[in-house]
Amino acid sequence: MEFPRAADLQRWSRDVARDPASPSFVPLARAYRRQGLHEAAIRVCLRALERQPEHVEGHVLLGALYLETGDLERASDEWSIVL
Repeated sequence: MEFPRAADLQRWSRDVARDPASPSFVPLARAYRRQGLHEAAIRVCLRALERQPEHVEGHVLLGALYLETGDLERASDEWSIVL
């Protein structure tokens, strides 16, 4: 699995800092996930989804993060939202 370039991480981080619902939240959360930073990825998703509750890809990603951290109930909740 290829890790994003440092410049991409910086750009996504800046975008999300300016606007937590920026489309950059998805690649940023995915990058954190690949680095094993699940809690940071979850926080990024939660902040974005507070502002964009209809963002399907965000809910799918958040469900996967919850599953990977062992929170099956929250994972199921997120995937129910998607469905």
